Amino acid sequence: MSTSDWKTCQEEAAQVLRSAGMVATTDTKVHGARAAHDVDVVGVGEFAGVKVEWLIECKRLKRPATKAHVLTFQQVVADVGADRGLLLSESGFQAGAIAAARRTNLRLTSLEELADELSDAIGSSELKTLWWRIRACQERYWEFDKPTRIEHGLRPDVGQVVGYRSLSVIRIVEEGVVQALTSSFPIDWSNSIDARMFPEVALAATNVMELSRHFEPHVADLERRLDELHSM
Repeated sequence: MSTSDWKTCQEEAAQVLRSAGMVATTDTKVHGARAAHDVDVVGVGEFAGVKVEWLIECKRLKRPATKAHVLTFQQVVADVGADRGLLLSESGFQAGAIAAARRTNLRLTSLEELADELSDAIGSSELKTLWWRIRACQERYWEFDKPTRIEHGLRPDVGQVVGYRSLSVIRIVEEGVVQALTSSFPIDWSNSIDARMFPEVALAATNVMELSRHFEPHVADLERRLDELHSM
């Protein structure tokens, strides 16, 4: 592997961690209990209120990574006391390497697999959060009578076709979260009467993270409208 390939792998791996909200540095020297170690990528973040440290070793080899690669990296992870070690190999892993990593805090994977796994995990978490936020919006919406909802732009007047529709936002987010977490993509909203509120979702939602990113501004906008009305 050339130096440029190695540097590219490092930066791409760091960017995957950054996309998950972690602070990631490349080609970093970390100090363990017994020695200092040069680590390809160090990621520090917080999940569910718990601070974590991940170490990544990049291997772009012509052959699958070996048991020796796993054991060497495992010693570094243990000495540093990192929560997880990620050994990335684009050529796969020998059977001995896979066996050596069992029942340890090492994850043997590739850059692409790591990106997909983190994207799905983050997107799913964000969608679940949006689910509870939109349910809260629904409860707040029904606290106001119909004239108040119409007067303050939460819904159009009876017979009006054009206008903001809170219930359309609520329905499509609820349905979208359920479908995203229980079925495959892309999600087809072409037959939904509420889809006009989310034209970009119908065109571009191919994974949970994209769908979450599309829903977020609409949920935030509905929360803002409800907040303004509650403050009056």
